[in-house]
Amino acid sequence: MSTPLRRETAACRYSHRVIATDVSGDGPLLRALRDRRVGFVLVGGVNTVIGLAWFAFFHLLLGDVLGYLGVLVLAYAFAMTIAYTLHRRLVFRARGPFVPGLLRYSIVNVGSLLLNAVLLSLAVSALHMPVLPAQCICTLFTVAISYVAHARFSFAHPRSGSARSAGLVEHQETPAQ
Repeated sequence: MSTPLRRETAACRYSHRVIATDVSGDGPLLRALRDRRVGFVLVGGVNTVIGLAWFAFFHLLLGDVLGYLGVLVLAYAFAMTIAYTLHRRLVFRARGPFVPGLLRYSIVNVGSLLLNAVLLSLAVSALHMPVLPAQCICTLFTVAISYVAHARFSFAHPRSGSARSAGLVEHQETPAQ
C-alpha cells in the first residue's frame, strides 16, 4: 500500500508523461482545467470577447446603414463560425459529421440571437441605454442560456444521453455482473 507521499512523488517523477496520477494532489486550477464545462466556458468567454469586438467593429463601420440589430446579426454570423470550430476542436473533440453538428449549433445560436435581439431592443428603446453597454449586459444573459443549450443539445452524443456526454453529469462506472 503506498502512502500519499509516495503517490505524490511518483506523480512528480512521471509528470513528463502524464499530468498527474492522483487527482486529490492537484490544486483547484489544474482540476478545473480538466473539466469540460470549464473549457466550454473559457472558449465561450473568448468567443464572447470576439463577438463583442465584431459587434463594435460593424457598429462603427456600418451602424448608420444597418442599425444596431443588423449589426447584431452580422456580428453573430462571424462569431458563430469561430465559436463552433473552437468548441468542436478544443472542448468536445467532436468526431461526427461536421454539418449536422453545425446545424444543431446554429439552431441554439439563432435562439440566442433572437433572445439577444429582444433584450437589446428593450434595453435601447425602453430603458434608453447606449447601444454598446446594453449589448454587454445582454451578452451576459445569452451566454448563460446558450451554455446550457449547447451542452445539452449541440454537442450531446445521442447514444450516451445528452447530459452525461455534455459533461453535466459525472460518469459513473456500472458494476460488473
